[in-house]
Amino acid sequence: MLEKRYIEEYRAILTKLGECCNEAYAKLSFLPCKESCSECCEQFFPVSFIEAHYLSIGFKELSRQKRRLMQKIAKKN
Repeated sequence: MLEKRYIEEYRAILTKLGECCNEAYAKLSFLPCKESCSECCEQFFPVSFIEAHYLSIGFKELSRQKRRLMQKIAKKN
């Protein structure tokens, strides 16, 4: 079934992404996150294409004013 093939391919991509992320984390001299930290909005962290896609959809649904505010904050960081 075509849908099943796409799901399997997506899972394979996620597996490879996880391997790449683990390799990158192993090369870091420190990790920005601490135990029980909930400051993800202030950290760089990997996201999958699907996650990025959904984030972009949500961003586009914000009012123009909120998008500009978020862009202004992002440029400061």
